[in-house]
Amino acid sequence: KIAENDNRKACIFGIGMIGSSLVDYNVQKILERCNKMVDEDSKLICRAGAYVSFSSFPKAKNSASAICKNSDKEAESRCLNEIPSLIYQKKT
Repeated sequence: KIAENDNRKACIFGIGMIGSSLVDYNVQKILERCNKMVDEDSKLICRAGAYVSFSSFPKAKNSASAICKNSDKEAESRCLNEIPSLIYQKKT
């Protein structure tokens, strides 16, 4: 278990990013992997990483929005916007 919150989030985000290519940008397979995370926040962070990965890969770009689809609109917004911006923020 990763103790530091920022490092934990970055690690889980990275699992989503790297996992996307490992499952050949298959939406269902990456969602299955992210859903194995220990809690809902970790699942969402993993999906946010997958969303960024899908968005960056031309052949998967059209499928990216499916990664964050959620009946909870707040969670969907966090997946699409808040979490990626937190991970990529510049520290000064």
